Amino acid sequence: KHSVRSLIFFFFLTQYSCQWVGQAPDAVNLWIGTSKSISTLHHDPYENLYGVIRGRKHFTLYPPTDLYWLNQKFYKKSHYERYDSTQSTVDEDGLSLKIDDNFVIVPEEGDEVPWFDHNTIHSEQNPYLNPLKITLEPAELLYLPSLWFHRVEQDSPMTIACNFWYDMEYDIKWNYYQFMSNIIKQTRALKNQ
Repeated sequence: KHSVRSLIFFFFLTQYSCQWVGQAPDAVNLWIGTSKSISTLHHDPYENLYGVIRGRKHFTLYPPTDLYWLNQKFYKKSHYERYDSTQSTVDEDGLSLKIDDNFVIVPEEGDEVPWFDHNTIHSEQNPYLNPLKITLEPAELLYLPSLWFHRVEQDSPMTIACNFWYDMEYDIKWNYYQFMSNIIKQTRALKNQ
């Protein structure tokens, strides 16, 4: 019963979503996972329509104004490579880069990558954070505004979902977020000196 209803919902969503939003989606993503699939806390520069076809998805959402209290840190970009004896296994800070006998972490030049140490207990103890917890069932749709932070998990043996990403407008909202992000980064750098 749920599967048929969800497939009808998915068909309806794919046919009419661009009419609702006023533009074609930049991307359509199909998400298939188990209860072990958990995303990190992140945000996307897209307006997001998210629908569940099978299973359940649990979202923890934070508005962009919660950025200061979300414990964002910055890390060097890197990637994994198969290990060969010519590669360094220690970085300039003395940290081991070797994962095991087969793989090594290779640092990259360039900007650092923002990352969140999201801990549910920490977020619930912080009075300044305003998490919103939502569970989506099959054939339900969530509108997730661009730049909202979200962590997604599921508790079903098999969950199938689909989302549509629509390009956000790079207007005052984007400028405000960039300004706030840079001020926070500079403030934390000064505190660590």
